[in-house]
Amino acid sequence: MGRLPNGMALLAISLVLRSEGADYSLVAAASASFAVGVALGGPALGRLIDLIGQTRILIPSGALSAVGFITIAINPSHPAFALSGAALAGLAMPPLEPALRALWPDLTPRRLDAAYALDSGSQQLIFVAAPLIVAGCVEYLGPVSVLWACAIFCTVGTAIVASRPPSRRWRAPPRAANWLGPLRVPSLLAILATTATLGYSFGALNIAVVAVAEDPQTTVSAGVLLAINGLGALLGALVYGARSWESSVATRAAACLAGCAVSYAVLTVSMSIPALVYVSLGLAGAFFAPTLAALFTMITHFAPTGTVTEAFAWVVTLFTVGIALGSGTAGLLAPQGPAAPLGLAAGTLLLGTATILLGRPRRPGHRERRVPT
Repeated sequence: MGRLPNGMALLAISLVLRSEGADYSLVAAASASFAVGVALGGPALGRLIDLIGQTRILIPSGALSAVGFITIAINPSHPAFALSGAALAGLAMPPLEPALRALWPDLTPRRLDAAYALDSGSQQLIFVAAPLIVAGCVEYLGPVSVLWACAIFCTVGTAIVASRPPSRRWRAPPRAANWLGPLRVPSLLAILATTATLGYSFGALNIAVVAVAEDPQTTVSAGVLLAINGLGALLGALVYGARSWESSVATRAAACLAGCAVSYAVLTVSMSIPALVYVSLGLAGAFFAPTLAALFTMITHFAPTGTVTEAFAWVVTLFTVGIALGSGTAGLLAPQGPAAPLGLAAGTLLLGTATILLGRPRRPGHRERRVPT
């Protein structure tokens, strides 16, 4: 519930502003304000959580983000309300993803891979449910109701998480005084760079499937194609988390990234074979979720002491930046057909594979130590 606004906000802001007669320049500026706010606010809030705990940061940030959504709802036709509200909603967006991922090593220390696989797979439910909730609110309650829904989900969902005993008790150990935080570790930078390549492929895919759906030989809508990809991600997460692995986590991450790249490459040449399009999309999703799970595990292992939440917040930021770059590039290449953006995404994933192999640490230093719960 608390993470639903992440999947609803951009669509909600766009629909509300357009319904009030705003031009596309204001819509773009407000959307960018929200996105930049999330990218900048996440690591800052993550650092505060590492310093003073989850509850004292999550609940106030959830309330402030809700105020941002309500500010837009009060007067969406006024640029000052739209821009300031979007910026506040993004900057204060509670970092529930990093906070939850910081809890998994305490909650499930012996099945960490399984926990992260479930985390990354179940995240697909957010991307499925959020647009449906937006559509339902617009249809039955009017566009502005979507912003109120975002405010309610953000406040209530965050309060539920932050009030639970594991979240209240969690404390990061003391951290070394270094303004770079987790970014001072080269191996962690390699993981973050790889995360950006994964986000790039995800952003490119969202645009490319529209071009795939427009192909005369494809009779399925873009929504169905993305649903196939999401279902593949959920199944891949379940399969990955159901077994114990002998290989190193870096090897698993690289293998899954390579599997994603191959799936994208096959997709570029399978437009005239609908069944192969569906299989390729499903496989791309099936490799996507385990890749994220492996990267999450690596973050837990190699984040410097006392910086794990901030490190996970940087993962969200870099993934979001990758999505933006992938979507933008794919939008420029889409007029040439879906093969160009998908091929570039496949190459980017191979670059991510090389990055994770070359940048992996030689030994698991800087392992996060936590106060037992």
